Amino acid sequence: MSHPESIVRRLEAGGQPSETPGRLAMQIERFTAAVFEPTDLVEIRPLPGGAQRWVHASELAKLASELIEENLAGRNIYFGANPRKQKGGCAEDVALARCLFADFDGVDLDEVRRRIDDATLPAPTVLVRSGHGVHAYWRLEEPLTDLAVWTSLQRALIEKVGSDPAIHDPPRVMRLPGLMNVKRDPPVLCELVEADPKRVYAIDEFPEPEPVQVRSHGPISGNGRVIREGSRNTELTSIAGTLRRRGLLAAEIRGALLEVNRGRCRPPLDEREVEAIARSVARYPASTDLHLTEQGNAERLVRRHGDIIRYCDAWGRWLI
Repeated sequence: MSHPESIVRRLEAGGQPSETPGRLAMQIERFTAAVFEPTDLVEIRPLPGGAQRWVHASELAKLASELIEENLAGRNIYFGANPRKQKGGCAEDVALARCLFADFDGVDLDEVRRRIDDATLPAPTVLVRSGHGVHAYWRLEEPLTDLAVWTSLQRALIEKVGSDPAIHDPPRVMRLPGLMNVKRDPPVLCELVEADPKRVYAIDEFPEPEPVQVRSHGPISGNGRVIREGSRNTELTSIAGTLRRRGLLAAEIRGALLEVNRGRCRPPLDEREVEAIARSVARYPASTDLHLTEQGNAERLVRRHGDIIRYCDAWGRWLI
């Protein structure tokens, strides 16, 4: 029996959510509300041989009829799990990452939940029965625009839960729930099990990647000079202001200041004082004038080193 014939018989027998465009649209709406923002550009990739589409997440459910037709023609329906910044399916087309996710192949839902519990991970925002396994998604409090950091977090998650080791490339496509998995015969429904948009997590709730040694091409700040007692608070606040204007989050600013404090301050400030500086500066909106002391120094740091210096909180290292 061909895939299309198997799909038709499966739908006739089971009356599943992909049976009508309306029911599929409702499932897509639940799913996209949990893993995307409405304006996110989402790639749809029917395989094999289907035409790619790019649509805002808020409009994806309107494609329900078209997607059912593609599915009935024997195509698997995939979507770009990370939003795109332009029409394309390569790494350079990815805008950011809103979720961490894992693909558990060949295991059931109970086993997946056991692995997640054993890893002391929070409850997934979304769980999907893929047809031959389970997909789990965790929505992040703040999107990750540094996709190298996202990849490192994905790899650490994979190692912790024993999921598919290949699922760490930013342009990764995953199976869209509500349609049939036609990879094998007979086809099996890919279905949304649960979706809770309120389950949103900070990155520090997930496994920390193994630190990597990054070769430094220059000093962190101040041309390598020591930051002496009497100017430590001013210098650290200035650096924090620069990082906040560039959009870094509190945890990233904290990690950067602790690194500078250990490497340049003589003697180092108490770490609690450094953390207080990071928290204070992080309260200001990103990309605005924070009216902090030594603003000129901060602006000069950006002009001189803004294109080559970045702090990776997940690795606990400066990338220069």
